[in-house]
Amino acid sequence: MIPPIKYNTSIQKVNNFLQILNNSSLTEEEKEIYLNTINKKAEILVQINKITSVQKGRMFYFSIDSVIYPIVKISNLKTELYNYLLDISKLEKQPISKNSIIIDYSAVLISLIGNKLRPTYFLFQGEPIAIGENILALKMNENIDIEYFIAQLHSRFVEVQLNVINVGTTIPRISTEAFLNINILLPSIEEQRKEILEIRNTIEKQMRLSISEHLQETRKIEHDIIATVSHNLNQKLGAIVNDVEAIKRFIEYKQTQNSLFQLQEPVAPLFEGETPDKVDSVEKVLNRLTNNLLDATKTLKTTENILQKEKVDTKPTEMYAFLMEIKNDFQCEMFSIEVEKLIEREYWVNLDNNAFGDVIKNLVNNAQKHGFSKDKYHHILFELAEESDMEGNLCVKISYKNDGKPFPKGFTFEEFKRLTGRAGKNKGTGMGGYFINKVIQLHKGQFFSIKNEYGSPYNIHFEILIPLIEN
Repeated sequence: MIPPIKYNTSIQKVNNFLQILNNSSLTEEEKEIYLNTINKKAEILVQINKITSVQKGRMFYFSIDSVIYPIVKISNLKTELYNYLLDISKLEKQPISKNSIIIDYSAVLISLIGNKLRPTYFLFQGEPIAIGENILALKMNENIDIEYFIAQLHSRFVEVQLNVINVGTTIPRISTEAFLNINILLPSIEEQRKEILEIRNTIEKQMRLSISEHLQETRKIEHDIIATVSHNLNQKLGAIVNDVEAIKRFIEYKQTQNSLFQLQEPVAPLFEGETPDKVDSVEKVLNRLTNNLLDATKTLKTTENILQKEKVDTKPTEMYAFLMEIKNDFQCEMFSIEVEKLIEREYWVNLDNNAFGDVIKNLVNNAQKHGFSKDKYHHILFELAEESDMEGNLCVKISYKNDGKPFPKGFTFEEFKRLTGRAGKNKGTGMGGYFINKVIQLHKGQFFSIKNEYGSPYNIHFEILIPLIEN
């Protein structure tokens, strides 16, 4: 049971607290974390805007090719608590783009886009940097330790507040004002430094443990890569075996009749009322067999490129036409596939058709194998729209939804994407998630799991961002 809130702080803070506690997106556990913190430590709570200042810096309202600075992108910001310093030597130097801000002072950099703040410290040593409009630069007051402040921004207490004030579905966003109104714990500078020492000791122990776990995980890699290849080939090899058996039975039947045959003949005997065009011909089965063997060879080559060489062979592809072609490859009486454009336009991307085709087929096959029941007609929906990624690049957003079973209890989206993550009990099940994520990353794309809207018929909802070809 959640304890009652103690009104031992200002009316304004109480209103902020109640706004968070009344938010339906928070779990009971998150509300309890939040309440326990403000009940026990309300006297040292302080809003970020009281201990920092946002320096405007020099803003460029248009691009200037002749002015070159090290450019900080969202991907340059750090996600780990123990690794928070910006390495300026690894930044790419580029001409100043529109709305860039020059930072010529030490500052904590914050991402205003995505589900992580990525707090990163820039130590100014004479060379300025340039940041975009989705990055905030904070100049810190003297009464707070930089490392302690960054640790607070990684805390569960701050994460709960972010879950409430973030807006956006695929890529969450936060306004500067909303971020500056977030509360953190601010004890004395001595207490801050004491807590940092404890955090460092904890991180050191965790890193030792993670190294040991990593060694054990490495031993599984070879097995799991083989399982991934098996997962990707299983559907094609099954179809090949079925067609080989059909041809074998046909030839054996013809031998018993001691007769020749034509390629246009039906591969199976016709039942009463059936016409030859309703049964596959020998020629059609042989062609399908050849195509499936070629597809299996391509899948092996693609898997080798993805897992070993980490590369994709791309060409300009229109996404809607690509998805429609894959949709037409699936003929099933137990589920339907629909492809829709939410914004009417052509979506041209650089795509490895074999690798990304396997991504889409994996999504469909995983739903069919693990999510769909035999006593219900199911539905899969692909929706196409525009969306900017974390770096501001315009992308095609592919929303994938199905009305099958949700992930098993306790099995998360992050586990689904891991090489050794498995939702099922059998070896090799669930291996598609790692391959899907890997292929998307090699296309410079992003892969998300979206929370289901109340009343939605879809239990699974993924979104994929792939950069559009400019012009």
